[in-house]
Amino acid sequence: MAATTFRTLTEHPNASVIRDVIARVPQISDRQLVALAETWRDSLEIASARAAALAADGPLVIDALAAFDAVAEVFADDLAGKPWAAPVQRSVVRIALKAVRDAIAAAYARPVLHPRQYAALMAPWERVFPQRGDGELDLGPRALDVSRVLTVLASMSQRCHEPAAALAFDEALKRATCRNEEVAAAARGEAWTAALITGRRRTRVVLRRAGRETLRRPCRACGTRPDPEHPSNQRVLELVLDAVGALLVADAIDVALLDVLLLPLSAHLDLDSL
Repeated sequence: MAATTFRTLTEHPNASVIRDVIARVPQISDRQLVALAETWRDSLEIASARAAALAADGPLVIDALAAFDAVAEVFADDLAGKPWAAPVQRSVVRIALKAVRDAIAAAYARPVLHPRQYAALMAPWERVFPQRGDGELDLGPRALDVSRVLTVLASMSQRCHEPAAALAFDEALKRATCRNEEVAAAARGEAWTAALITGRRRTRVVLRRAGRETLRRPCRACGTRPDPEHPSNQRVLELVLDAVGALLVADAIDVALLDVLLLPLSAHLDLDSL
């Protein structure tokens, strides 16, 4: 089947494996990072398979490269040696991420790879993760609410042609402009600490990245993309990402701090069930 046949992940015959690999990335434990690094090996055969997997005309290769960028962002703190990051040597993390990227490349390119090439690229990943997951990112105790908030954010990207979306954005901007930043910063800090304690730090990075990309979606009517650098967009985005970050750790922070980050949206975006 020609690579050009696949225009979206839904059409890809290996979509379930792609989703499984990408969903697991933020939850990789320290032990699994070490195991991936210990298992990964390079060779001429594997390098050739990798080149074939990332060929310019490969299936959804742009999506695969975007997933590489996401992996780098998710593990940026680990690679930078931040004090709150995993206590794994940076050199080990770098090697482990080679195994992760090989698995992503193989998963996307499977339709055009020889079975031996696919197996070689996937081998480290499959040794560490012998059982397939459900392909769903763990969004914490209030996963449905996280999805709902991101859906609201997605609607805001259409505000130039949808009055309801424009109203939602304007209301969110009002709340972002008038909220007590000192109180919000304190609550945000507690949510960040809870993400560290619960092991959801990397998932938080994924959600923040998803939020940024969601707000920048082109309008379906005219193709216009919101300017991510505009102060209004930045304020609304931070308001929404604060809510998402709080929902992610809703089981690990005080309810009063949770309310500080959630109430602006629940009161002004018709999310009163939050």
